[in-house]
Amino acid sequence: MCKFDHPEEVAEKVRAKKERRKAEPAAVQAALKLDGHKVGERWIKVEQGDMRRSWHALGRQKPENCNTIFVGNLDFNAVEDDLYRAFALCGPIKEVRLNAKKAFAFVQFKKKTAPEKAVALNGSKLCGRPMRIDYAEGKKEDKGETAEGDEKKSEKKSRKRQKTTKKAYREEY
Repeated sequence: MCKFDHPEEVAEKVRAKKERRKAEPAAVQAALKLDGHKVGERWIKVEQGDMRRSWHALGRQKPENCNTIFVGNLDFNAVEDDLYRAFALCGPIKEVRLNAKKAFAFVQFKKKTAPEKAVALNGSKLCGRPMRIDYAEGKKEDKGETAEGDEKKSEKKSRKRQKTTKKAYREEY
């Protein structure tokens, strides 16, 4: 299990960090002066920014009927339970699809209001890494098929997989 730093729990840390930044304007200005300089054979670009804003476009609208979020920049050791714990306060979770090899996940909620709460957690740390959270796009809404229709589709896919596996086995042996 990874540690999840919920925004309410780290509010004081954030305020303290902002105060330290205000105390070091000379260092920031010195770094900004390096914008456009050459390092080795390459030009560098230096800008002052805010991690939360750089990950999430300000004022972005939630896609219609969206109940799924994308979560990126996950630790490779993160497990589904970590994501369930992190987003439990946002609303009831229907499904978590984690791709640990690529360090991202999709979290699908049962309620349509939950993704808004989850996107507000953008930049929160899970396992020591700040999560990149955004609305998932392209996920089609359930078309109202019956459970029987879904069952038939999964049965077809299962049969197709079995045929492919049998064929590969025959070719190998």
